[in-house]
Amino acid sequence: MNEYIKKYANNTRKSRLQQKILESLFVRSRAHDKVLGDDDNDDIDSPSPIYHQFLRDDTQSIATLTNFAPLEFERLWNSIRAHAADHWNVGRSHKSKQQPKDVLFMFLVVLKHCGKWDVVANVLRIKTGTFQKMILSFAEVVSPYLYEKYVVSAAGKFTMEALVLGDNTFHNYPSARYAPDVTFQQSNMPTGQTSSSRLQSRADIQIFRNNHEFHLQHLLMSSMETELADEGPLTTEHPDSWAVLADKGYQGLAADFRAITPFKKQPLRELTLEQMETNDRIAHDRVLVENYFGRLCTLWAM
Repeated sequence: MNEYIKKYANNTRKSRLQQKILESLFVRSRAHDKVLGDDDNDDIDSPSPIYHQFLRDDTQSIATLTNFAPLEFERLWNSIRAHAADHWNVGRSHKSKQQPKDVLFMFLVVLKHCGKWDVVANVLRIKTGTFQKMILSFAEVVSPYLYEKYVVSAAGKFTMEALVLGDNTFHNYPSARYAPDVTFQQSNMPTGQTSSSRLQSRADIQIFRNNHEFHLQHLLMSSMETELADEGPLTTEHPDSWAVLADKGYQGLAADFRAITPFKKQPLRELTLEQMETNDRIAHDRVLVENYFGRLCTLWAM
């Protein structure tokens, strides 16, 4: 319980600090203009006035607000520009007055800093309900596209055959295709009705199982990969599958997948020396993904 209270307190302090940073940046930027995004504002002649106002005032503020440097933001915008134009803010329903590039900017600000919807909405001078609806509708449009572009395509590019031939497999468990980490989510997730089923209330293993089609597809050995050497664990139970290198939060996953998980200490029983060595080997291979997700959590206040 003490650990929970300490973690909650740390998250609360972090959320307040982020809110102060966010508000100070917006206030400083608004010093040049009366209202952000005001159609009557002639100071910024741009198709995306909100983004370019911050870019004009201080280029470093873009990275502070979004974790993307201006060049990186432009690359991301160029990658989704056509998709956003075809699928967002179209149809007969009420259209947003904001420009797609500005909405992408605000969307990234929400992912990094948002504690409550009204905080970001107020500093942007947008009504809370309108702001929330705009961000969620934009997320529904761009999230599947970004997932296909940067996740699914990467899974297709870095096949197990490519990893083996490139000598890029895990050191102790070369038969492992990838390693999932514990769920990462915003500790200061925006409040309000975001979804009837919230990810943060689900166990990591359940989230993995809910995505079983993706995992089964990318763990399945291709006809060429069946010729590759595979002396890893669970080959008898899953002869046509590569392994997934998981942590203790995925105990029991081996019933459905070729999941390599560390041994868990049982009540009144100590782990054997062999079991501890196995756990050390798994931890050694997983340290890369642990550090990677740890960095993500730091960057995005997850």
